[in-house]
Amino acid sequence: MKPLHVEIDIAFLLNNKESMIFSEKFLNNDVPMVFIIEQFFYCPYCNEQISILIDSLQTEQEYIEDCEVCCNPISLKIHISEGEVTYFSANNLED
Repeated sequence: MKPLHVEIDIAFLLNNKESMIFSEKFLNNDVPMVFIIEQFFYCPYCNEQISILIDSLQTEQEYIEDCEVCCNPISLKIHISEGEVTYFSANNLED
């Protein structure tokens, strides 16, 4: 079996206003391969809607990312199960 090769047009992804999940067809006929999930949320500081790209192969993620509008640091906590976001929080650092 040949390895799957997936290319994502990042310019298209960043310009799309809807949340999308990019996935390949089934690898072994029962497990879908999901790679990147775009998650929209509101900045806890400026209340602007922004998005991040999430690697769905990492089941638990916790990190800080700056808001692309106001540049304040946002604490992100993400849980992934079976290729889907099961928990997502975006808080200011004082929370």
